[in-house]
Amino acid sequence: MKEKGNKQADEEDWTDESDVCLETPDFPRRGRTSLCLAVRAAVAQEDDVVDYVKHVLIIFRRSSTAIVCHTVLAILAICTFTIGVLQYGQCPYEPELPLFLVLHGTAVLVKTCLRVASSFHRRHAEDNERNTLDTINDVISVFVVLWTLTGSVWTFGILNLVDISNLEVSRYCDMLVFMTAFILLVFLYALFLAAVTGVIALIIYYKIQTRDNKSPLPYISHTTR
Repeated sequence: MKEKGNKQADEEDWTDESDVCLETPDFPRRGRTSLCLAVRAAVAQEDDVVDYVKHVLIIFRRSSTAIVCHTVLAILAICTFTIGVLQYGQCPYEPELPLFLVLHGTAVLVKTCLRVASSFHRRHAEDNERNTLDTINDVISVFVVLWTLTGSVWTFGILNLVDISNLEVSRYCDMLVFMTAFILLVFLYALFLAAVTGVIALIIYYKIQTRDNKSPLPYISHTTR
């Protein structure tokens, strides 16, 4: 009977410890990714919303989700570069569209290679300071943004006027060239909108969590009998 009582007490203690672990915000639960847990844990690690967003973005850049996004962008860049080269000169109405595809695909591929090289360099370096590859990557990023805006003017400027079926008209542009540029821009703007929405969601989440943590305890009046 004594051994049975000790065993039951041990099981109760183990259950209590498990409940405590499950109630902590950093305890991994089934169905939750490590990225979500890191987002929650970063609230307690940062005292400012700007630092919190930077912290989460750094975590995201090292996550598997970011790797998938960069892989998709690299595949899309290869497709746009190939189509731009093969169909070069096939858009008389807007001759710059194939050039837009070629240079945009090239820039994104170079950015991807520089990112991989920079990550490899950091793993073998003694510090994590910025290097020349990071600076070149930033310059190319600025070029990609400006070039995307330029391509948007060329693509959306002829959206309602272009003819992709009749080769004889002056408003003709190859369907593959035009649709590739159009789909590329829609995808990039959707990705940008998703990023902005994510940052706004992080700010709101941080504000809610810090407000709850700093909320005063309810006042309880003690009455005497």
